[in-house]
Amino acid sequence: MTAVIVFMAMCGAGVASSAGQAAYQRAATESRPYLSTYEIDAMNAHERLGEGAWLYFVPTLLLSGSLAFVWKKGWMRVSLGLLGIVASLFLVVWIGRLGHTGGALVYDHGIGTPPRIPAGK
Repeated sequence: MTAVIVFMAMCGAGVASSAGQAAYQRAATESRPYLSTYEIDAMNAHERLGEGAWLYFVPTLLLSGSLAFVWKKGWMRVSLGLLGIVASLFLVVWIGRLGHTGGALVYDHGIGTPPRIPAGK
C-alpha cells in the first residue's frame, strides 16, 4: 500500500514539475525585464530544487515496494524499513523546501500569477 501511495505522489510531482516548467518559461520570457536580481535568484533557486524532483521518489518507492518480497528475512525487512523511513524523511524535507520556495515566488514576489487589473477598469 505504501508503494502505491508513493507512486501516486511521484506522478503528482511529475505533473507539478511540468506545470512549474511552463510557469518558469513564461516568467523568464514575459516578466524577465521587470524582475529584480533577488527575484531572478529566487526563481533560479526554486528551479534547481525542482529539477528532477519526481526522481527523488524512486528510492522510497523501491524500498517500500521491496518490503513485500522479503517477508521471511527479519533483519533484511528491518533494514529496508529503516532505509525507507530515512528516504521518506529526506523526501518530505526536500519537497517541503521546494514548496516553500515556490510559495515565496507566488505570494512574496507575485511571480507566476496573472497580471492584476486595477479596480474600476
